[in-house]
Amino acid sequence: MAAADLFLDTLTYNGHTTVSDALWTGLPVITCPGREWLSRVAASLLTVAGLKDLVAKDLSEYQQLAINLAQDQERLQRMRHSVQEGRASSPLFDSDGWASHFSDGLDMIWEHHARGAPLPNTLLVGAPPSPSAAPAPALGLPEADNPVPRTTPRDGVQPSLDS
Repeated sequence: MAAADLFLDTLTYNGHTTVSDALWTGLPVITCPGREWLSRVAASLLTVAGLKDLVAKDLSEYQQLAINLAQDQERLQRMRHSVQEGRASSPLFDSDGWASHFSDGLDMIWEHHARGAPLPNTLLVGAPPSPSAAPAPALGLPEADNPVPRTTPRDGVQPSLDS
């Protein structure tokens, strides 16, 4: 990928891990999301990486963006630099943060199990609560040790650890 100037993402089925790899190397990626989730992965990755301007609204914009970047080497270099700089600040490549959030999630699951409480459908770890999210039950941790908001199960469905 180091020899490439621009990554043109595939339509219908995006380059999931390949797009992450391209961004890691500093290679700009252009995508055009479709209707199915598998055709929107690259758009999600680019958005999290702070590169939403590389997500085309339609095929015409996708084509025009690719042509414009290919013909303007200075702009392409600025974009490449932006991709490389974003790697340091993007949550997409924050491995330590991800590991910490994953560990927090495992702790939350264990706490539910240890209390005999059913596990909710969703546990938010490391993200701010959405305005519509209902507060979750307290997990018995001191506030300083429990700064991450939790959500309650959606639609009142309480999954069982046995099912």
